[in-house]
Amino acid sequence: MAGRKDLRIEYSVKNKDGKEVAYLKVLKAIETQASFMDAISIPESVPPGMYKISAKFSDYGNLSEEVAASFRVSKNTNSIYNYLIAIIGILGIIAVFVVIELFVLTKRKNI
Repeated sequence: MAGRKDLRIEYSVKNKDGKEVAYLKVLKAIETQASFMDAISIPESVPPGMYKISAKFSDYGNLSEEVAASFRVSKNTNSIYNYLIAIIGILGIIAVFVVIELFVLTKRKNI
């Protein structure tokens, strides 16, 4: 029986210039076979383009391995936000016409 093994995992997301935009460090306690999933958040402020995510695996012994993969961040097109802005704009225009019409009707009544 091997017992428990602590595994450290460091995730790093870097842009094409090598600047780190996201980082996550986790510690996993493994006693037998392991299957796990972690999530790292990419800030919404990162511009579109190619990015590289790397994961470094190490223990408190001689294990030290790294894997990496590239991925593309595309332009954030949040259609709900765009529709909301369009609806607010349309409602604003309608409100202006209603106010103008009420003003015109009030003037006609007073004549």
